[in-house]
Amino acid sequence: MNTHYLDNKVSVDSNSKYFLFCLFLALFFLDNSIYFIIGSALIAFVLNKLYYSYKPTIFILLFLYHFVQIISGIILVDFLGIDISYRTQLLGTATIFSYLGLIFLFIPIIYFQNKIPTLTFQKIKLFSQNLSVKRTFELYVAMFFIVNSLSLIAFKYEGLTQIIFSFRNIKWFIFLLLGFQVIIKNELKIHFIVIVLIEFLFGLLSFFSDFKTITFYLFILLIFFITKVNFKQVLIFLFSLIILLFLGIKWT
Repeated sequence: MNTHYLDNKVSVDSNSKYFLFCLFLALFFLDNSIYFIIGSALIAFVLNKLYYSYKPTIFILLFLYHFVQIISGIILVDFLGIDISYRTQLLGTATIFSYLGLIFLFIPIIYFQNKIPTLTFQKIKLFSQNLSVKRTFELYVAMFFIVNSLSLIAFKYEGLTQIIFSFRNIKWFIFLLLGFQVIIKNELKIHFIVIVLIEFLFGLLSFFSDFKTITFYLFILLIFFITKVNFKQVLIFLFSLIILLFLGIKWT
């Protein structure tokens, strides 16, 4: 059997399924519950079709990012306890059509994501032998200081501002490359944790609230290696989500 094409769809254990089902039932008791129920069904459908171990996870993040933008208006009216039509009579209709638009946009992504061959961990580990964790770490450190130094002068030279900030994308690419190697080879873990903490702290104090960025890339990195979702992981995810929402609101 060719392991290069194994169907590594992520499975969910029974305890997690029961817990998520209870959360789903709780949605019926919310105001405007129909929008939350449809949204939950949409999440379940897309993740079931899109999430495989050892495949690119950026598409999952993109889906959730757009989904949050759609559902945030409904969450707001429920939180404030006001009528859904307080700003416009069309909020409910707009939400439903936004769901449909999101499905329309992600059908091609799901199709082509499923065309990408699924690798095994052993195959990925074999590829990683061609790279040095130490050299990638040194490259990241160099890019960290270069990017932060250039950021200090970015707005002094308006014609170069966009180019200077584009260097951040290179830094994050190296961050992901380092993270993959750290996890696969089980090396420099402490170094990587320190990097994450520094990036989070710098982001929290920055003008553009870049603490969200390190969170996004960690999300892309960590869920790549998940082969089975258990109850502990679900609780950690929900707890982390609550903390990030609190920090986001507090920063604002």
